[in-house]
Amino acid sequence: PQNSYCLRCDYGNADFDIRHSFSMYLGYNVPQPSRYRLLLGGWQLNTLFTFSTGSPFTVTTGSTDTSLTDEKNDRAEVVGNPFSGVPASDRAASTVYWFNKDAFTAPTLRTYSNEGRNEFYGPPIRQIDFSIFKNFPITERARLQLRAEIFNITNFRNLATPANNVASSSLGTVTSTYD
Repeated sequence: PQNSYCLRCDYGNADFDIRHSFSMYLGYNVPQPSRYRLLLGGWQLNTLFTFSTGSPFTVTTGSTDTSLTDEKNDRAEVVGNPFSGVPASDRAASTVYWFNKDAFTAPTLRTYSNEGRNEFYGPPIRQIDFSIFKNFPITERARLQLRAEIFNITNFRNLATPANNVASSSLGTVTSTYD
């Protein structure tokens, strides 16, 4: 907690609070033809859709103990609108600006922040996977399967959580992708 004497002050979103999540799997067995069964039969098409909102995060002061309580878990002070004045990011750029870093500062000494726990959410996750299978019957109980699988076929760029340390020069930016 930020303040061990006020656990209610840490009421907020859980670290694993994904508000919306959608997954759907579709599989289709291509009908068996009457001719050229060995070549044209046994095909299967599959796709997996996965979409979810981002993970919650808190902007922190890092290892700076501004409250002087030795908790080392102080949150940053919100001094403006974190989402106003965010520069537009080029899709090909290696850095994406997720929130306005000028909206946060370290709280004054011996005080606590006005920011709630896990108040902000990171980028969403979007992924579509595709696979195609070809089944060859060998015996009545055995078969051989060849597969081709393509992950993230639409090549969505799934961004990681932005830098959230107020002392960092990269505060508010996303410089890596979700693993």
